[in-house]
Amino acid sequence: MAAICATLIAAALWVPDPGTGIETMPLASPGWPHLLGTDRLGRDVAHVTLSAAAYSVLWAAVVLVASLLLGLLAAVISASWWKRWPDTVLLSFADAIRSFPSLVLALLFFTAGAPVNLILILYFWIPVWRVVRSQLAAQRERPYVFVGQLSGHSKLRMLAVHALPNALRGFSAIVLLVFVEILSVQAGLEFLGFTVPLSRPTLGNVTSEALRLGGGFAWVWLPAALVASTIAIGLVLIARTRLGGDKGGLE
Repeated sequence: MAAICATLIAAALWVPDPGTGIETMPLASPGWPHLLGTDRLGRDVAHVTLSAAAYSVLWAAVVLVASLLLGLLAAVISASWWKRWPDTVLLSFADAIRSFPSLVLALLFFTAGAPVNLILILYFWIPVWRVVRSQLAAQRERPYVFVGQLSGHSKLRMLAVHALPNALRGFSAIVLLVFVEILSVQAGLEFLGFTVPLSRPTLGNVTSEALRLGGGFAWVWLPAALVASTIAIGLVLIARTRLGGDKGGLE
């Protein structure tokens, strides 16, 4: 996975825009000088795949960071007013949002004109909030929280400043799993053509070439599909390892 991350960073910094330098060799089979062939626009498939992976991972990371911030804030609010109206409102809102499959909800909001990334943030802060909320609920009953309150600190401050770091032990596995889900839903929306234009290489856009070209030109879309699968499987395996190693931190 370290090699994959390094490759994606290098792609974002070094690989030229695949939209430039379009040649007169569309759908050329793999060979020299295009080791992975070219696509329908004559773009080098290796460059397109790296650019697509870097773009998709970057925007998935942006959605992840925003979801984490929103989820952590909501978790602190819920734990501070446990079982009171702020927590009840958040519970009801989260249940209403998560009652829809992620792709269905994204399509509904997208047809209404909402930005895709905002839709994903609206959906994926909830698993972060649920996990951290349950951990903070356990921490709020610990003696150090009561001692802090006796010293004049509010419960909100004690939970946000002192309890939250303890609640986040073992949280890295959850972050990885949420990232995989974000990347999968994002790629699914791109595959269906509901995000960026098809001229912008993304993992979903490139993979959707399978619908237009079929198996006869698999070199166009198969590398992107393999990259997406490798990233997802690798992160899930790392998350499973982290869950096993950090199990005590989540108890």
